[in-house]
Amino acid sequence: MHRRRDLCDGSNEPEMEYMCGRPLGLQFNKQTCDLYIADAYYGLLKVTRNGGVATRLASSADNMPFKFTNAVDIDPRTGSVYFTDSSIFFPRWCTCEETCGHHTCGRLMKYDPRSQQVTVFAQCLRLANGVALSGNNNFILVAEARKIG
Repeated sequence: MHRRRDLCDGSNEPEMEYMCGRPLGLQFNKQTCDLYIADAYYGLLKVTRNGGVATRLASSADNMPFKFTNAVDIDPRTGSVYFTDSSIFFPRWCTCEETCGHHTCGRLMKYDPRSQQVTVFAQCLRLANGVALSGNNNFILVAEARKIG
């Protein structure tokens, strides 16, 4: 997952994001001080409290690669990481208004840092692009796009 700094320093064309990555969701685990990153192209990543290069934790679930990892939240009691994959078919660089808005192909996943396993929590979501656990952890909110057409 190493990328050339001169290509991925943010000064180049946006067309490079598929190669450089595009972080869309960030969340700190307040207990461990780790930063979790939902990267549209590289999946679920983590930077430890010591900093450095992000480590990829997950790039697929149920043998289906992530295409558009988008949002992330953390359960403070268990450390479980909830995140969305907006589409199982279309990556971020696609014109989502034309593609994702017509399909219910997003997913909500849970990453367990102890077992390092990803579980699909919900599927058939319409461009799942936000996730938030309730204050008492009784429910999870997922933002979806409206149906187009």
